[in-house]
Amino acid sequence: MRKMKESGIDWIGQIPENWDTKRLKKVLAERKEKNNPIKSESILSLSIERGIFPYSEKTGGGNKAKENFEDYKLAYENDIVLNSMNVVVGAVGLSKYFGCVSPVYYTLYSRNEQYNINYYSNLFQSSAFQKSLWGLGNGIVVKESDNGKLNTIRMRIPMEKLNNVILPVPPKEEQQKIAKLLDEKISEIDNVIEKTRKTIEDFKKFKQSIITENVTKGFNKDVKMNKSQLEWINEYPEEWEACKTKDFFEFGKGLPITKADLIIDGEKVISYGQIHSKDNIGTSVNEKLFRYISEEYINTNPQSLVSSNDFIFADTSEDLEGCGNYVYIDENINLFAGYHTIILRPKIKESIKYLAYLFLTDCWRSQLRCRVSGIKLYSITQKILKETTLILPPLKERKLIVNYLDEKCKEIDKLINSKNRIIEELEQYKKSLIYEYVTGKKEVRNNTIIKTNSKGIKINCKDNIFAQAILLCKVIEKLNKYNLGRVKAEKTLYLIEKNIGFDFDNNYVREAAGPLSESIYKCESVVSKKNKWIKVNKVKKHIEYEILSDFSKYSKYYDKYYSDYDNQIESIIEKVKNYSTDKSEMVATLYASWNDFIIKKEDVTDIKIVKDVRENWNDTKKRFNEQKWLDVLEEMKEIELTPKGNGNLTIIKEN
Repeated sequence: MRKMKESGIDWIGQIPENWDTKRLKKVLAERKEKNNPIKSESILSLSIERGIFPYSEKTGGGNKAKENFEDYKLAYENDIVLNSMNVVVGAVGLSKYFGCVSPVYYTLYSRNEQYNINYYSNLFQSSAFQKSLWGLGNGIVVKESDNGKLNTIRMRIPMEKLNNVILPVPPKEEQQKIAKLLDEKISEIDNVIEKTRKTIEDFKKFKQSIITENVTKGFNKDVKMNKSQLEWINEYPEEWEACKTKDFFEFGKGLPITKADLIIDGEKVISYGQIHSKDNIGTSVNEKLFRYISEEYINTNPQSLVSSNDFIFADTSEDLEGCGNYVYIDENINLFAGYHTIILRPKIKESIKYLAYLFLTDCWRSQLRCRVSGIKLYSITQKILKETTLILPPLKERKLIVNYLDEKCKEIDKLINSKNRIIEELEQYKKSLIYEYVTGKKEVRNNTIIKTNSKGIKINCKDNIFAQAILLCKVIEKLNKYNLGRVKAEKTLYLIEKNIGFDFDNNYVREAAGPLSESIYKCESVVSKKNKWIKVNKVKKHIEYEILSDFSKYSKYYDKYYSDYDNQIESIIEKVKNYSTDKSEMVATLYASWNDFIIKKEDVTDIKIVKDVRENWNDTKKRFNEQKWLDVLEEMKEIELTPKGNGNLTIIKEN
């Protein structure tokens, strides 16, 4: 453990003793060079998500450039680019291109080779650094929302204030190591996040296909189909009815308010922003969609209140895909339709939720998409909605369709929510990882070459079970006062065996509580029934060991078999002695998975190990979230409890 000292920087606290601190202006310089459109090959603009990228009028990428390009600043490849208006909410990144940016952005470069720009880019992206800037800006006071996320902010931090922010300055070599390690680890995490997002999109497409199939064809696949006269569907079941949307609904308007009219608490309201949010699934009300307004609107604008079975449509959208976004009111609550919304009130109230599913389909929405007008914003008017048509199954079938879709969509939404939680956990892990390394809380250790034993170490004993049983006695002796049960004993035994490379000619199965060999039970029998050195007691639902009077007799065998390895054995026992049963299980499981990758000579990353543990081991492993597994894995590296590829592959247990 390296020595630490107080940094004098509130958001960091302690830093390594050999680190320095300096004002930002001593480390980074602002690039003030203005754009020359004659020399520049293309005009570039900035996106918070992607950094700098070419603007294309054709594709609509980026922010539209201003006519006077000379107002823009130049940014070079590998400059730190940050939005002076929104730096505290993460609008910062490392430029991948040469080009120009809006005057509201700062572009920074390192003053000399002593300062690694990648290290400081990571530092700038840490949540703790961004929060440390609160109060420096000219504008709205910064606050944190209840869910821990930053609220949208419009405030500008002057460069003269940013220049005086104190930054940590590690030695040059350590900056490079930190930057390299974070690039690798963040790349791993981002790849998993991207794949998880792809899985979510696949689930959404699957959900959409199920909905479309049922709301346009019904349950009976053998039913006779009518050729449709409607523009948006070719055919639908013969018994179904087509009607105009304007004949089925009464129409109303949302409140004539703006964001400025919202308050912290009061009457619930849903406006177009919440309708377009990712929290809205359309077919039910979600409390995350609620904002609040004064109770006075109940008296002044009662016509904007909605009831159960009503729909609130957004009357504008930034893209064609969002045209037709709505929320179906599936419960009786006091709720207003807010700004930029249209209310649809059904004249018939039975099984209206069928329409909530119909409105989700691309085929129905195509009626809106071909009628809306706009360039950056598409307007969805009452007139456009009234011009659309509906198809309606008989009441009995509507109920069946709704019940079926409610059940199926609930299952799919549960899977989607699970994947979203994974993304949130990985994003949080990424932030904590950046903070830990850029502030020196974690040290980048030099990579060590992992040597594998082509041949395991054979103990000078004819009976493998007896040799292993003697090792179990050593574990019991050393850990008996440290919350020792069978699970902790067998996982410690496994770690000793695989870490040192003993060959007891046994195989380990991927069991619920980690890698398990049946030999543990035979070992217990040897030392409890045959030699009576210990007593195996069942306490509630777990096994504990009681040391008996003849226990010390095991030591002569231990000295004979293991004297050359005693220091290594005791070192492993010392590392795990304070582990809980759960922690012992996690460490042994991670070790086993990682060891398998090494044996197979496959490239291995932290993310791959954790994914293997959670998906290819046992469902009980999912009771620990991804970040918990990653944290334990990181701790194993810090104490150098890492595998070498010894032994055989673990066996996947058949269900």
